[in-house]
Amino acid sequence: MNERAAKEYSEVLHIYEYHPWHGGINPEWNYNSGLILDVKKEGERGINHFTMKLQPMLSFDVEYVICVIPPHQKDAKTSGIKTIARRLCHPPVIDGTGIIARIRDMPKKTDSGVRDINMEIESLQVMDKALIEGKQVLLMDDVTTSGKSLEAGKRILEESGASLVVKLALGITR
Repeated sequence: MNERAAKEYSEVLHIYEYHPWHGGINPEWNYNSGLILDVKKEGERGINHFTMKLQPMLSFDVEYVICVIPPHQKDAKTSGIKTIARRLCHPPVIDGTGIIARIRDMPKKTDSGVRDINMEIESLQVMDKALIEGKQVLLMDDVTTSGKSLEAGKRILEESGASLVVKLALGITR
């Protein structure tokens, strides 16, 4: 990992380490990884767990926007991380879950997808610049491995006028 990539990866806040299931053959698999997988499958158990876990960790006294990295398929409408983010949005926190759209399908990185930051950036589009212009943004994803999706999202949000973007993943793959 080059120095810039290492810095981008280290700037991702996370709740738990994630140990992928790999068809049940990962000896590191644990309960927390199961909760994250549940979010990925849009399961209520994981969604409720992380909503309740994040509520006391986040500020609800100041205005900021919560955005999410969209699923890899351009036409996907829902995701567990989007549901969590929406549940965390109460004034003055702004629901920005529809701000970043996937305009081109990307192969899942877990399926040997390319981890190219430029391809990731080109697959994303900011849909409503006015909602984030001059504002602080919390950018969320369910799992990060290389940090490329979150970094791509951060870059396009900053290019669209966000004053600060903080990257948060529920799980970070180790």
